[in-house]
Amino acid sequence: MTRVVRPIRLSLNQRVLTIRRAHHLSVGLIMYFPLEAPEVALPEVGMWQQVARALGKDAILDEGLPKPRGEVLVFGRAYAPGGRPQPAFSARLQVGRDEAPLVDKSLYVIGKRRWQRGGPTEPEPITEMDLAWENAFGGPDYPPNPKGMGLAPVDEDGARVHLLPRLEHPQHLVASPGDRPPPACFGALDPTLAGRMAKMGTYGSKWVEQDFPGFARDLDPEYFQVAPEDQRLPGYFEGGEPLVLENMHPTKARLQARVPSVRARCFIQREGDAAARGDAPLEEIATRLETVILLPNVERGVAIFRGVIDVAEDDAADLAVLLIALDRADAPRPVEHYREVLARRLDKERGHVHSLRDKDLLPQADPGAPAVSFPDDRLSDMDELLARRGHMERRSRARAQRELDRARAAAVLLGQEPDEALPAELPAAPEPPGLDEMAEFVERMEAEAGALASEAEAERLSAEEQARRACADQGIDFDAMVEKGRREGGGPPTFRAAEEIARLRELAEAGRVGGVPMEDLEAKLADPAFLDGLHRTEAALLTSYRASAHLLAPAAPRGEAAQSALRADVERALAEGASLARRDLTGADLRGV
Repeated sequence: MTRVVRPIRLSLNQRVLTIRRAHHLSVGLIMYFPLEAPEVALPEVGMWQQVARALGKDAILDEGLPKPRGEVLVFGRAYAPGGRPQPAFSARLQVGRDEAPLVDKSLYVIGKRRWQRGGPTEPEPITEMDLAWENAFGGPDYPPNPKGMGLAPVDEDGARVHLLPRLEHPQHLVASPGDRPPPACFGALDPTLAGRMAKMGTYGSKWVEQDFPGFARDLDPEYFQVAPEDQRLPGYFEGGEPLVLENMHPTKARLQARVPSVRARCFIQREGDAAARGDAPLEEIATRLETVILLPNVERGVAIFRGVIDVAEDDAADLAVLLIALDRADAPRPVEHYREVLARRLDKERGHVHSLRDKDLLPQADPGAPAVSFPDDRLSDMDELLARRGHMERRSRARAQRELDRARAAAVLLGQEPDEALPAELPAAPEPPGLDEMAEFVERMEAEAGALASEAEAERLSAEEQARRACADQGIDFDAMVEKGRREGGGPPTFRAAEEIARLRELAEAGRVGGVPMEDLEAKLADPAFLDGLHRTEAALLTSYRASAHLLAPAAPRGEAAQSALRADVERALAEGASLARRDLTGADLRGV
């Protein structure tokens, strides 16, 4: 199965076509762009939404077939200038410079009319109308446009009326009911129209023997063209051609734009041992800009680039990788750049993160160009969810700031200096990374987490070593004490220097009372260094515990009586302004305190 590597903002249409028993993969690279900034690739989710509205739910954006020359299509509605109802007005499309346009086509948009006494009635004033084949000349018995109107009378409100077409070409106006003009529209020709089918070739017994299931040998490549003939170019688009659209926007009588000046890149790796090893050569496939689709009502456009690849299988299964991208026309990136991008995206550990970096496969922004943004420049509805999440995070930060303010106020009431222990404000929240920065963000977070883990492990080992030395100085078996803690459950060390000193003094006192004084023990208790060593042992054990508590069993829950007593002790200490430092609050339930 072919692995497809593409930016999120570039759509892909693949189709294998077979001619003379040879298989070819037609690759369509589909770019959705704003007319005011044609080098900006917008997310495809917005494209499919607009295409469905403008072309209709059953329309085909791209048939996936390589065209022998470029062409332009327009979908949407025509609007009367100034928004004022008019009986008729024109809609115009121009591609290329004024002095030598590649395409210059106008249509008359006319209000509803019908034939009456051999002549047309006056057009009803209109403000807008669909630029659709249904409004052009035609009818069920007219092969050039079975969807059209005006060929014959139809039933309307219980009467037979003979309507006139509402879209007409200025050079082929309907003058009488018997006229049969070519239908006029800016949209795509249906693949089943007689004019297109005649170019599809001959499909008989010879075709079955020689070419089945591919196209016929006498196929005319013009069959692949879907635009009306007067919207086809002599060659392909070069990029940057001026565009003019008149009376096709609700408020702008004239739209001026240009064809995107970008270069489409297409690379493949073929299946084989080299592909399995990951060192297969990256072959570049030549592309050309074949089709420009304009949606002037929403000031958007679609550019379709095409590349054709010879393949061995009729499903292109002999391709291991297909990579597509866009470059600036004046600054294409070297093949080595795409080798590196492919290697990062195929990486088993971080490939899924690198696949979010659209900037690796899209034109680099001009540093001097002003930043532009568009309402449909979002990848999915997830953006709205993230926006709501950002609102929730702001509320959480506000709540945390209020808690911090209360804690500082409590410190003042206890006679403490709040600035010594608490900040005045929460630290600034870091800006969340964009998708293009996600890979670096993850790598940075992993590096920081690794450094923190190494630092914590070093601190744990250091604390453990100090605890071992302190225990050894006091004749305590460190490993036995740790093992006992594991058996009996988690929680902080139970060793307390004060309790141990009190126990030893009781033991020494018992010896004196019993007439068996313990001189060595008496000497140790009188030695400040010995007493200090016990306190250092307690501190070292606690430090070691803090560094490794997450690796130990959880502390045993306190009983209800012990829990109540501990809570009461804490509440009493807070009421008296006493410090809670060095108190064992393990397992305490202090909710609401």
